[in-house]
Amino acid sequence: MPLLTATALATFMTNGHSLLFVISLREGRFSWPVLATAATVFSLAAMAIGLLAAHSARRAAPFRRPNAD
Repeated sequence: MPLLTATALATFMTNGHSLLFVISLREGRFSWPVLATAATVFSLAAMAIGLLAAHSARRAAPFRRPNAD
């Protein structure tokens, strides 16, 4: 979940910077479809990484042997 939250925050910041850049130069276009596609792809990647990490931790947990203090 933290990775997905970081992705959402980065998307919001990228959106703001892109809009500020277009407004400050008064030229160019702000492409909502490109931003939406990128946000979707990176959100899916964040969820996939989280699921793979959870699967790996679940497989490794039975073999973990913590050292005695």
